[in-house]
Amino acid sequence: MKPDRSSRRTFLKTTGSLTGGSRLALQWLAILALGQAACKASEARKPFINLNPRQAATLEAVAEQIIPATDTPGVRDAGEVPSSA
Repeated sequence: MKPDRSSRRTFLKTTGSLTGGSRLALQWLAILALGQAACKASEARKPFINLNPRQAATLEAVAEQIIPATDTPGVRDAGEVPSSA
């Protein structure tokens, strides 16, 4: 039987997981606040403030490729990607 030795790879994987988990825990309230703000903006159908019209159109086209219209509405039909300001 081999002795159970920790490798550098195991150390890096464990350290990375702990660091990522710690960072997520520390930023949880900020992430929650951003999510709530995004929901409020979505419900109010506010336009994008950080994208110009061309970028917003590109984002809408990409989203339409991910969720296309079939027998159910696609992104454009559902109005899930707001237009730019």
